[in-house]
Amino acid sequence: MTMADISKYALVVYAAAIGGFVYAPISTMVLFSFNSSSRTVPPFDGPSLNWYNAALGSAGIVDAFTRSLVLGVVTTALATALFTLAGLAYRRSFRGGSFFFYLIAVGIIMPGITYSLGLELFYGNLGIPISLWTALPAHLIWTIPWGLILVRATIDPNMLVYEDAARTLGASEAKVMRHVTLPLFLPAIIGGALFAFTLSFTDLVRSIFVTFPDTLPLEIYSLSQLRVAPDIFAVGSMIVIVSIGLLLLASYFLRGTLRRLSL
Repeated sequence: MTMADISKYALVVYAAAIGGFVYAPISTMVLFSFNSSSRTVPPFDGPSLNWYNAALGSAGIVDAFTRSLVLGVVTTALATALFTLAGLAYRRSFRGGSFFFYLIAVGIIMPGITYSLGLELFYGNLGIPISLWTALPAHLIWTIPWGLILVRATIDPNMLVYEDAARTLGASEAKVMRHVTLPLFLPAIIGGALFAFTLSFTDLVRSIFVTFPDTLPLEIYSLSQLRVAPDIFAVGSMIVIVSIGLLLLASYFLRGTLRRLSL
């Protein structure tokens, strides 16, 4: 057996182990969300949608879902506008471009729980009461860098050539932006927006100290401290399914852009 074969088998084993650690807990949660009894450990008693009906009939869960949805939509709208404007600026090289990019990207590497705690202290010193909207800055700082990374990754070296050609043909700056620049960025913008909504909607650690009343992830966390029941599994399963769907949709839009750039 050659070293290449050993490396290949090691990679397969490693990938299988990672996949097991990632998907086994999620699969278990989804499985027992369909359990007909309140049992949360084997054996499985039979399929049922009772716990999904219970979750959807809970006023606390529905209200928390509504708050998460509203916060996610507002975060997505603001983050998309900001990372799109920033991405447009990076079509051309400019002094300090790398510095500003890494300054924005700090939001990715900053520990979320630490930032949430610091933001709570900041609000307290200013006398700002904790509400749903006090979580908005934390969500923006978390989502904008990811959108900017996606937009920057799709910048075409020929983009400025296309814009200059449009100007030569008599197009105004507004028409160049509308008919040339934005269409080139649009798949990345849509993908970044979907990604931003997913991050905001499912966020827990950045919201934990600066959100009241609870969003859906915080509501699930609070309920799980009191009891572990299949209705919580049902809510978690729905979040996982929606999140995976949004990420697949985002990858669909980004795939076309990356394919175009590879030509």
